[in-house]
Amino acid sequence: MAMAIGVDPVAVERCTRYVTEVVSVPVFAKLTPNTAIIEELAAAALRGGAVGVTAINTVNGIARIFPTGNPWPRVGRECRVISGGLSGDQVRPIAIRHIAHVARHVPGCQIMASGGARSAFTAVQHLYAGAGIVQVCSAVQRYSYEIVREMCAGLKFILYCRSRPELREHLRLGYGEEALLPADIEGWTHELRPLESVNDIVGASLKHIGERGDMEGANKWRVRAVVDPETCLGCMTCATSCRDNATSAISNVNGKAVVDPAVCVGCALCSVCPVGAISYMQLPGLDDLTPEERALAPLGF
Repeated sequence: MAMAIGVDPVAVERCTRYVTEVVSVPVFAKLTPNTAIIEELAAAALRGGAVGVTAINTVNGIARIFPTGNPWPRVGRECRVISGGLSGDQVRPIAIRHIAHVARHVPGCQIMASGGARSAFTAVQHLYAGAGIVQVCSAVQRYSYEIVREMCAGLKFILYCRSRPELREHLRLGYGEEALLPADIEGWTHELRPLESVNDIVGASLKHIGERGDMEGANKWRVRAVVDPETCLGCMTCATSCRDNATSAISNVNGKAVVDPAVCVGCALCSVCPVGAISYMQLPGLDDLTPEERALAPLGF
């Protein structure tokens, strides 16, 4: 019954109104992620009197099946399972997508985030996507309430780093794949900024999130993989990924991975490198090339 109601905007509006008409506290409708129209569900909840929404509820799925063939969780002697609600780390990318979608398509909607927050680094992603509040459940169950204190301390650290030019580069280089990409962020590492509050960063990433048609094409922005020979182990994991998924632009030369610039299309599938030996060099867009140079530029698989 709840699933049937949760994916129908008319039912969401009606059931939300049932609640808002008899209570005096603000109401946030918790939205299912098992839908392709979450923005319509959010708008329906607001029409029903909600002041905002919580995104997201659990994701429909089965957690795992063991090598024995038995699922988890399982019930009874026959080890039965039904598709249930997944939460935690595995649903965070889905939560961030839905939060951003509601923030972009339902202006003024207040959003509580729920789904995969277990640290300051993961919680701030929900804030950047447009949520003003982050809820935590699975992580508290696993690690205890002490994790909330750690998340608050970590968030203060991130906000402080954003205000200091000598620390902002740490945020860019200290967290995974962003260190691989060319950075061209005006004022990012040069100016002293006022210390921000949480409200100041809510939705800060929405300007980067859009639809496929909003993406800059090769006419404006291209990159090429570059291998650091001092770091490269010669394991050729990158070459395998490039061979099986892209353009076979990487070869083994004297025990080191080498990129052929005439073949590399900058897809970043070689970022599977286990030691971070690959970075990406920005190239002129096709609009900035001569006709002769354009004819030689690799453009696709």
